[in-house]
Amino acid sequence: MYTISTNPTGSGGHGNKTLERIAEATGGRSYEPSQITEVANAFTAIQEELRSQYAVSYKPAAFRTDGHYRTIKVQAQNQKGLRICSRKGYRSPAAYDAPNQ
Repeated sequence: MYTISTNPTGSGGHGNKTLERIAEATGGRSYEPSQITEVANAFTAIQEELRSQYAVSYKPAAFRTDGHYRTIKVQAQNQKGLRICSRKGYRSPAAYDAPNQ
């Protein structure tokens, strides 16, 4: 998720910190323009980043549906200038218990 602060004071505050946490947790980025004219620059940066993204998926060999949180780390080897944004982890789905019939 990408966030753009509209706080006109530029002093940060709780709202901007919340936006930063949301962006970081989802593998996105947070922008805090200090002037209204910089909002267009933030949208341009987001647009460029979205156009150069790749989706990577995997399923662990020992996949379990136990509802536990799993940490992940995505790395690229020997790739200078490459920036990786990803979530820090995911919650495994809990096993579905069918209702008694």
